[in-house]
Amino acid sequence: MTLAQLVSNESLIDTDMSTTINIIRRWRSALLLSLLIVVTLPASAENPDVLRVGLMDFPPYYSPSKEQGAEGELVDLLNEVMTELGETWAPQFYEVPQLLHNIVHGDSDIAMLINHPMLEKNALYGRHPIGRLIMQAYHLPQQTSVSSLAELKGKSVILLRGYGYGGLANKLLQPDSAILPIFASSRMQAFHWLQQGKGDYILDYVGPANAALAALDQHDIHGDTVLDKNVYFIISGKLTNAKELLSRMEAALVKVQARK
Repeated sequence: MTLAQLVSNESLIDTDMSTTINIIRRWRSALLLSLLIVVTLPASAENPDVLRVGLMDFPPYYSPSKEQGAEGELVDLLNEVMTELGETWAPQFYEVPQLLHNIVHGDSDIAMLINHPMLEKNALYGRHPIGRLIMQAYHLPQQTSVSSLAELKGKSVILLRGYGYGGLANKLLQPDSAILPIFASSRMQAFHWLQQGKGDYILDYVGPANAALAALDQHDIHGDTVLDKNVYFIISGKLTNAKELLSRMEAALVKVQARK
């Protein structure tokens, strides 16, 4: 083989190798791009017809269920409204701060909550109440009954960690509120502490508090109402058809409530 032929053959080999390497690079880039798309694709894009409803473990209004995904008084009402509309929905359970964050940023489409400062400019509220949320100050018989948050000044108050108390948590923690906050990790812990005299009062909502008291078989703890607020359907402002959906849900709600 002459030198010229050898050089020619090596050039062909280099060309083939270069082509092969380029093909591999393009294939690898395409694969990485496809993986990136799959990883970053939002859940709603996988099934945009399913409405994501943000909930929390808050019986008897809503709580997780192995059979149905979610159950509770407001879940039953939501089911009736969605059936009336012919819409499909899926529950998403979160702690309160994450639920609020999801509604603000569009990671959840719907919630059922009281008015909250964090949502005022980031979500649409319904006009028709779907329930009531009553906050009470729970205490042992020897403690004075109260009728407002202002009457808790100078008292040690057990608060549930992670609860925003309808946006009131920040106010309760301000120095001028003059309460001594004690944070409990769970409702059961809060009531055990109250029984042990570690706090004067517990701030909690009637529904889940009554469920905890029933589980504890506790009858000597009293509750005084300090706040009574309506619960509404809330639609994330990030949802493209938020106004239309809320209008349809409100109309369906009126029909459902009229049948009761």
